[in-house]
Amino acid sequence: MIQANELILLLFGMGGLIFIRLNNVRLKNLPEMAFLLYGFYSLLAAWAFTVAEGFVWPGTLNVLEHLAYLASALLILVWCVQFVYKGGKR
Repeated sequence: MIQANELILLLFGMGGLIFIRLNNVRLKNLPEMAFLLYGFYSLLAAWAFTVAEGFVWPGTLNVLEHLAYLASALLILVWCVQFVYKGGKR
């Protein structure tokens, strides 16, 4: 059984994905953009796993959800460190 807030969060994430795709050229100017993008993709995957675990494989998808949250946090941490280390410059 899925909860409404989980589905709404996934929909907001999909909106973020559309925004990223539409503004890809401008976003490439951010330093170390790959780390930030992969962090967002991992977060989006975690939200998708959360919704999917309401239908199939609750145990497996729960583990994948939490691993995706971990990956997202680490990737965004790396992006933040790179941003501070390089001073926001390319």
